[in-house]
Amino acid sequence: MWFTRSRAQTMPSTQGTAIEKSRAHSHDSGIAVMGSVSSSNIDFASCMDHVTEFQLLSDLYNETTQKAAVFEVEKQSMQQALASLKQDYVLLAYHSIGSTLYDYRNLSRIEELLLEACKANPALPTIESVAPGLCHIDQFGFKHVFMEKVPAMQYVCRQLNYHYVNETFLKNENSCRKVLDNVANGKILMRTLKELARAGIPADYRAIFWSFVVRMSTNELRDKQGLHYFLDLKRMVTKAEVSRTFHEQIAKDLPRTLPTNCHFSHGDSEGIDKLYVVLQSFCLHCPEIGYCQGMNFIAAISLLFLRSEESFW
Repeated sequence: MWFTRSRAQTMPSTQGTAIEKSRAHSHDSGIAVMGSVSSSNIDFASCMDHVTEFQLLSDLYNETTQKAAVFEVEKQSMQQALASLKQDYVLLAYHSIGSTLYDYRNLSRIEELLLEACKANPALPTIESVAPGLCHIDQFGFKHVFMEKVPAMQYVCRQLNYHYVNETFLKNENSCRKVLDNVANGKILMRTLKELARAGIPADYRAIFWSFVVRMSTNELRDKQGLHYFLDLKRMVTKAEVSRTFHEQIAKDLPRTLPTNCHFSHGDSEGIDKLYVVLQSFCLHCPEIGYCQGMNFIAAISLLFLRSEESFW
């Protein structure tokens, strides 16, 4: 009984303490929640400021990008117009140099254009290389010697014109890349190739185009004759009777083919040996025709850009 009364007497006190603690905890929690809500409001407001700032920067970036795209188009258009003006200028200079009306003070502008173009194409002649009495060798191996300034400057203008034509072709990335891809995939039409050839294929890509034309025109015959047909003919050049039949005529024409080209100017030139093999191989391939004058020029020009086997076909 004593224990029961004692416990009963102490219970209200314990419950009171627990209630007070609960109330105190609730009060503290309320303060904490209010503080958290207040902090969230501050963080949210800050976040909204960042979002607004980001949106403004994004709009500014888009506007700047659009302006840059328009500027790039205008820049390319101006560069094309400038290139066209340069080309027209050197053509007019070419036809005017030597005339009594030509102002030779304009030659300094030709020199400026030449120095600028030489940075992109070092194979172009320089004013020093075409000085009277000097020998200038162009990118194909042809020798040029000028004894007077007028023909030398006309030659410079002509080479500059070729350079600008090539640049126009190469800078037109879409059409240039499309044509080269079609050539590589064998999808280009012969009519398109003829148009390109007549317009002037840049020297750097001439070997690609010519090689493709050779393959496209001779695929069936090459498949019929076999993979090593040219090599077999090449081995027979010094042994076959047909070779001896046309040897004298071919030997006479070899040094007369491209005497101003360093690849064919001497009897021991590499081009002379290749030309002889190509011509004799054709005689072996088609003995009823054999060698005819004029074949040497066709084969020699092709050898400037193609391998011996491609030149043969």
